[in-house]
Amino acid sequence: MTTYEEDLHLAPEQQARRSLISALHLIKEAVSDGIIRGKVNPRKIKRVIESIVDTVISDEHSMLALTAIRNYDEYTYHHSFNVCIYSVALANRLGLPRKTLAEIGAAALFHDIGKTDIPQSILNKIGNLTEDEWKVLQQHTIAGVKHLSQLKKLDRATLRSIIVAFCHHLNLDSTGYPQTKQKIKPDAVSRIVRIADIFEALTSPRSYRSRPFTKAEALKMITERAGTELDATLCMLFADVVGVEPESSDTTSQAKSLEPQS
Repeated sequence: MTTYEEDLHLAPEQQARRSLISALHLIKEAVSDGIIRGKVNPRKIKRVIESIVDTVISDEHSMLALTAIRNYDEYTYHHSFNVCIYSVALANRLGLPRKTLAEIGAAALFHDIGKTDIPQSILNKIGNLTEDEWKVLQQHTIAGVKHLSQLKKLDRATLRSIIVAFCHHLNLDSTGYPQTKQKIKPDAVSRIVRIADIFEALTSPRSYRSRPFTKAEALKMITERAGTELDATLCMLFADVVGVEPESSDTTSQAKSLEPQS
């Protein structure tokens, strides 16, 4: 019996936690040059993503509960895993087939792989980034495309991941980054990951903020952008995913920008 088949016989909470552990190991392998040098087994990626997707479909609550686990020293890994969970849960609200959910999950899990090229001094800086540092950070979208393009198997799932790595900081109105000569709008999968990425970053402890925003505060900041920078339908569905009502108080003034620094 394979590890994936064994997962199917576990209790939902156990399956969810095993998915977390497997995903964190997978991301760590990728971040330590595994994905760049072709050392990450594609079958392993497929198995981990399928486990996440199946658990979200069968017991979404157990998977969403794992997003509460916070480890500051492993922020990048937990952030990628949480964005994956939120993205799959949101995509599942659209009634998409399991295979498509798996492709979206993989794209979300590796959306920030380009940050392997960004100095830790910038990623973990306490306080606001300088203009030059901000420009360097923005290059992680280009770096992500470069690394994912080196994968031996350039199938549809990999192409989705490449597009999301490039577009996950682009807004519906073509603002955001990276900026190109010809204005482009993010594809449907990038729109999903964009919302998940913003929400997860806002609700996580970060070195440049005194405290994380509550889920209600973060959701309000997202819904205020619905229809302009973010997809309105996806924002509405995402509110159902996280299961909270937006804060009635003004939270936008608490942050100079909704764009997370990392």
